[in-house]
Amino acid sequence: MLKSISCDKFISNGKVREPIIFHNGLNTVLGSPDAKNSIGKSTLLMIIDFVFGGTDYLNKKTKDVIDNVGHHTINFSFEFEGKQFYMSRSTENPNFVNYCNSDYSVKRTVSLDEFNKRLAIRYGLDKNDISLRDAVGRFFRVYHRETTDEHQPLKAANREPVNAAITALIKLFDAYKAIVDQEQIRKKADDESKSMNKARSYNQVKSASNKTEFDDNNKRIEQIETQLNELLKETQRGLTDIDAIKAEELAEIKRELSILRRQRTQLTSQLNAMEGDKEFSKKNFKHDYDALREFFPEANYQALEKVEEFHSKLSKILKKEFKEKTDEIKLLLSLINEEIASYQERAKKIETTPDLSKAILIRFAELTKSLQTLKNANNNYVESERLKEIAKSEKEKYENLIKETITNIQNTLNTIMKEYTDYIYSGTKTSPQINLIDSSRYTFFTPNDTGTGSLLRSLVTFDLAMLNTTNLPAVIHDTVILKHIDDETLEKLIKLYTKTQKQVFIAFDRDTTYSTEMQTILRHSRVIKLSSNGNELFGRAWNEVKEEE
Repeated sequence: MLKSISCDKFISNGKVREPIIFHNGLNTVLGSPDAKNSIGKSTLLMIIDFVFGGTDYLNKKTKDVIDNVGHHTINFSFEFEGKQFYMSRSTENPNFVNYCNSDYSVKRTVSLDEFNKRLAIRYGLDKNDISLRDAVGRFFRVYHRETTDEHQPLKAANREPVNAAITALIKLFDAYKAIVDQEQIRKKADDESKSMNKARSYNQVKSASNKTEFDDNNKRIEQIETQLNELLKETQRGLTDIDAIKAEELAEIKRELSILRRQRTQLTSQLNAMEGDKEFSKKNFKHDYDALREFFPEANYQALEKVEEFHSKLSKILKKEFKEKTDEIKLLLSLINEEIASYQERAKKIETTPDLSKAILIRFAELTKSLQTLKNANNNYVESERLKEIAKSEKEKYENLIKETITNIQNTLNTIMKEYTDYIYSGTKTSPQINLIDSSRYTFFTPNDTGTGSLLRSLVTFDLAMLNTTNLPAVIHDTVILKHIDDETLEKLIKLYTKTQKQVFIAFDRDTTYSTEMQTILRHSRVIKLSSNGNELFGRAWNEVKEEE
């Protein structure tokens, strides 16, 4: 959990503030009873997002902090399994995080991406195959962030596709791996079917084009087999002497085999070359720059890091392209090998065929060749239809799995939100509902209740349901979320906050206007109290007009 945050720019009445200490459960950033703004409540929540790997603290919407305070370093610590980890992150160099000693002297520096990966592992999010920011970012609802839309609780950013948000939801419920596994099976089946169709379309594989042609081929096969039987009967009546014709037929087979083997060699060479490229694409571009730093301490190592990140992204793209192309080549090789085996079997039969008359043997060869061509065409048609059916079946399995998964998630969330709503209103009001239509569409609403306060209450109950049923480690609710909820309802929500063992961070005003029990909860959960006239987060408010001296 997040244990502490400190900064030498945090000022109270002219003195640097003591570190802000956090705990499990509810952590309240308390404002003044007059509910004054611009004292730093939302800013501190934004800083909490910052220490969880966020970047919104530095965007143009909070640029005034840097303009008035200057660049500063946020020191923070996390506690896992009784051990405390100390880190710092600067607004001047936010793409890196420092790992520190307990006095915040820097031991080593890692990229922001690396820090987020390590923190995700600490929270067990890696088991869900979800990044830290993909998990927490959408549930940190702070003024200035794009996560305060009460109609779209899964949205992490305005431009985020809905399917990405639903995918994140599935990952948080640890149901994504099964979908990925089925997706891989579906994709493999689809690729095999497409590769077969492509080979047919380019006439690399002889095949009946449709069911009508398949049936016509079967009729012709029966006719040819009858003719061959008649020829065999003639051979049994003593017709002989045709070694030369055998040789001619074998020569034709050898010519066909030569062509097929050349094609196989070309494809094999292409495959080997691509495998070599693949190994190159796997090259680890990471280097140890310690030796370089001894001789060139002023070198731009950040630029080298960016180059490495580019190589890493390029490698992922190439890996996908290699996989698709190599699978296609492997299928073509398999089909060519089958053709080669077929011709080899024909050669073997001719070599063991008794001597025939020249006319009979020529006819025998013609019929045999036609028969094999027709059989291959029909076999390839059957194989194509088989692969098509497998692809269709695996797609249906994939779609059904997604539907089953999102339905289970939907039912779980709706059940818990109803429990919370019944607790708040003693069963007298409708509860919010999330409707996961499919993998790219959902709705969130409260039946027969569209008031602003009700919508925001629904958003809070949704977040609490997510917090208590998934590996989501924390949520943040700013005053922009809480201030429109009526007092009685808000008191019940505050009590729900206190029931979780995970971390909830809220900004809150007007503590004295609530019940004694509520004031006690807020007092015990308070991590900092901010007010005007020198007790702002940074010791001053820069939106006030200065008096002339």
